[in-house]
Amino acid sequence: MAKGGYRILCIGESTTMNQYPAKLEQELNRAGKGVKFSVIDKGVIGISSDGILAALPENLDTYKPDMVIAMLGENDSGPFVRYERLPEITLAGRMLEHSALYRAVRFMGRLASSGPLAWVSLPVSAAYAGELESPVALMTRAGELKDRGEYVQAAELYRRIIADGLPESETAYIELARMRSRKLDFAGAFKILQTGLAWRKTPLLYAEAAKAAGQLGREEEELALLSRALHTGMPLPGKDRALIYDEIGHAYRHIHNPAMSQRYFGMAVEAEPDNWYRYRNLSEAFALDGKNAQAADVLRKALQRLGDVPELYAALASLTGDGKMEEKAISMRSGMFNPLTAANYRRIRDLVLGRGKRMLCSQYPLRPLEPLRRMLGTGNGIIYVDNQDSFRSGVAREGYDAYFIDRFGGDFGHCTPKGNELLARNIAAAVLNSF
Repeated sequence: MAKGGYRILCIGESTTMNQYPAKLEQELNRAGKGVKFSVIDKGVIGISSDGILAALPENLDTYKPDMVIAMLGENDSGPFVRYERLPEITLAGRMLEHSALYRAVRFMGRLASSGPLAWVSLPVSAAYAGELESPVALMTRAGELKDRGEYVQAAELYRRIIADGLPESETAYIELARMRSRKLDFAGAFKILQTGLAWRKTPLLYAEAAKAAGQLGREEEELALLSRALHTGMPLPGKDRALIYDEIGHAYRHIHNPAMSQRYFGMAVEAEPDNWYRYRNLSEAFALDGKNAQAADVLRKALQRLGDVPELYAALASLTGDGKMEEKAISMRSGMFNPLTAANYRRIRDLVLGRGKRMLCSQYPLRPLEPLRRMLGTGNGIIYVDNQDSFRSGVAREGYDAYFIDRFGGDFGHCTPKGNELLARNIAAAVLNSF
């Protein structure tokens, strides 16, 4: 191992942010290898693989790491499909939209130092101004451009819609704010949405503003905005209502109000009964309150209604200790994957390796490593970390609560200090063994 400094960038969601990275740095420097390790924590609470991918180019440019450590994907929603379809994901239109996100970062970087509505004030290209006059045509064209990753042109059309005060401005404000959020500029996103709410107070604008407030750690403001989203007097479809209820449930959980958290997660299930994610959140809320029997009942009802969902089997196995349920979850996971996670994880892999950086992919605690290997491949220089056996042994010896504070992933959760120490040791061993 060469003398000098070695920089490691950690990317992920709330299981990374303020979790294992600091302990990883301690473990690596304790090894006495004659190298000063610096570990950069770029985990973000609530972020999906979309946002991680979108932020990655700038993170690589800013921090210039020697290695990138990834543990991600748990916040991605959507259906699971069988691995036989893995080659198709690069051809699927929806996947193309998400995998193109990293190309937008250069554009967003140019705007990072400008005001939050600088995008609105820039001139619209004559090519678009002359050809597309109707709101429907503008929105359709903007969506097509966004799907192809042509974010500069898409933003121009969204700005024009806002400047003209069209009803479609709601979507335009939301899309511009989401671009900011993908850049991890939540304050900028919030300011854009505040301007949108000054234009018109709609449920979706309130909900998006609440999400940005939550990302900024302003839970009380988040709750107030979500409450307003439910009481605008405007029609609210069941799926949108469920999303708002779900966000309220999370906000109450963050401020440690289990009764209200359970109430709103339950309302989310009622509003959108065919979404497995709603049931898992409700089950977790009961489990966090020590109501394991009710938590298990929620999962059983979900499986009865929705059929085989590996995440639900895994959560039920974790709650009940049912070995058969665990085997079923493992068997299903070994043959299925989330297309969104797979597409974005592969783009992250290609971007990191294409920059000449080393990459380490850590599986979540208690989960088998093989599905991750299958998703990303072998023989490409990726270092994998298996966190299943070590956490299983620890949980069997000391109990689940010694290693996790909740059941965020159904079969695992956010780590306790002991859990983060174990995770850091596992990753540190893989890093040191790779030299």
